[in-house]
Amino acid sequence: MDEELRKQIEGLPDEDLLDMIGKKREDYTPEALEVAEGAIEARGGIDYLRQKVDEEAEARIRQQEIEDQKRWDELANKSFQGSLSGKRTLKDETIIEVSYHMVRHASGNSQKLIDCIQKRLSEASMPCPSRWGVIEVKTKGWISRVRRDFLVVVHDDFPDYHQYVSVRDFGIYLDCIRVFTVEPGFFKKFLAKKLAGDPDALSAPKNILKHHDLHSWNVVVRDSVRISVNELVEELGQKPGEVRSGAKTFLDIW
Repeated sequence: MDEELRKQIEGLPDEDLLDMIGKKREDYTPEALEVAEGAIEARGGIDYLRQKVDEEAEARIRQQEIEDQKRWDELANKSFQGSLSGKRTLKDETIIEVSYHMVRHASGNSQKLIDCIQKRLSEASMPCPSRWGVIEVKTKGWISRVRRDFLVVVHDDFPDYHQYVSVRDFGIYLDCIRVFTVEPGFFKKFLAKKLAGDPDALSAPKNILKHHDLHSWNVVVRDSVRISVNELVEELGQKPGEVRSGAKTFLDIW
């Protein structure tokens, strides 16, 4: 084997070496695999290296969670002061549930509806650490990014789950949409996909009682939006049945 190629293999990161002799073994020649196995032995053996890689990945996940929580804490403090500072990117692949309401002859009431939703969330007195605030949200994409203000609702016990509520004028209509997402950090998604084949596996509740908490929180937020829309419809002298509403679930939460 070429000496330069040997040095490149021996200099690979631990995880790449393990991949070479594991799930990607068929992609390499016997000579390359022999060099990789020798490099693994020189670093302490396959069991030691696997444990080291897993521990490093878990440490990165913990650090990412700390940073995510710090960012959300700072965002919440600013949001409650009425500031629009702080931004998020809404990615299509993170969406697990969408619901919408279209109210005819209701344009001009977007702020009133947002205020009512926040009031309903506060009155719900949820026995869980839930926070919310209005921030700028943009879509993913290099060519055409859409930016709008959303009421974002988060749950401290489930930091990867977020709810986005947008209310806007759409001609003579008032257009309200609620989007429920699961957004694990890069390293958590990477490890979950590696261990379970599902990038959201480590974000999901770990037992039925915590799952119950997440489900209840989702229902309360959804209900707060629905009740607020109905109250506005009644105030405008319209009938609830005239509201165009719908929902789409991409992944069952319960």
